[in-house]
Amino acid sequence: YRESIPFLYSQQYFDLPPYEYFDIYKFGLSLVPVQELEFYFDMAYNHNKKAGQIDDNMNHYGLEIAYAPTDKVSFLFKYTLSRWLDMVELNASGSEIYSWHHNFFFESRYRLDPASEFIFDYGVGHVVPLGVSTNDPFGGALAVLDTQHILRLYYRKKF
Repeated sequence: YRESIPFLYSQQYFDLPPYEYFDIYKFGLSLVPVQELEFYFDMAYNHNKKAGQIDDNMNHYGLEIAYAPTDKVSFLFKYTLSRWLDMVELNASGSEIYSWHHNFFFESRYRLDPASEFIFDYGVGHVVPLGVSTNDPFGGALAVLDTQHILRLYYRKKF
């Protein structure tokens, strides 16, 4: 059950100080056709293809749809298509494989009253979700590259 996988992999693949400058281009567009529905499109282009999924600066395209038909019920769907160098393969063989990754996330909420709700999640969401979306009881989840087939059902109550 124990395998040695260095967290930062081999350092020769990463730049050393002084770092070269590079540009990150980002775009986001929020559309709210009706009060109950929001679409959010975003993308980022980062010349540094080794920039990982710790924030939204890695190369990606994203779509979020938040729908709250009533005060008690709301839904969130998020899809992210991202590109990144396979760091495990880079460390093992030195091959720079720049591949596509798909991440789906879904959440639904049912508010029993203003202080309590049932929440159902599929997958692992994004670092910065839309307003009606996640309130992760596990302290916040980092963005992931590929869909994680995790189902969560929990009850949240404010005391």
